[in-house]
Amino acid sequence: AGLALGLRDAQPPLRLKVVAALAGLGEARDEEACAAPLGDAVRDEDLRVRAAALDALGRLGDPRRAVDDAATRDADVIIRVRATGWLGALGRAASLALVLADSEADARRKAAAELAALFRRGDVSVEAAQRAQLRSALSVRLGDAERSVRADAAKALDALDGRDAWARVVRGDGGDCAR
Repeated sequence: AGLALGLRDAQPPLRLKVVAALAGLGEARDEEACAAPLGDAVRDEDLRVRAAALDALGRLGDPRRAVDDAATRDADVIIRVRATGWLGALGRAASLALVLADSEADARRKAAAELAALFRRGDVSVEAAQRAQLRSALSVRLGDAERSVRADAAKALDALDGRDAWARVVRGDGGDCAR
């Protein structure tokens, strides 16, 4: 508890050191006790502190799901993209589907790419209802204004369905059609 008080310090470099110490403590012995203050640090005003806290929580397995919130709610796309990478590593397909609706193409592309990787690795168990929701969210991205988002959505759909149909269609997409 005393260490977490350092997260209130006015100086970002000190807060970064506190995040590193909490991460080390969490990895060594007390994951749950460190997750709460690290979750608070994910909402820090300093981008570097937020990024370090995300990485620490990702390594700890994010028991309080602060990474999910950062991926969908942080004001900075850099943090949302970084958090989205952790969602993929943690196997959180439902949260990745929410990021597919992000206002920034980089976040949408990262979410689609992480879903494709999850499905290819077989790291996620998807029930029929969730499979339909994921398919729907990814299908919407086939009409995305950004070609890279369309391509990664197609790869994710192909990986979800275990075939190679959509990626070929998008590969032939010249990106010149009105969307």
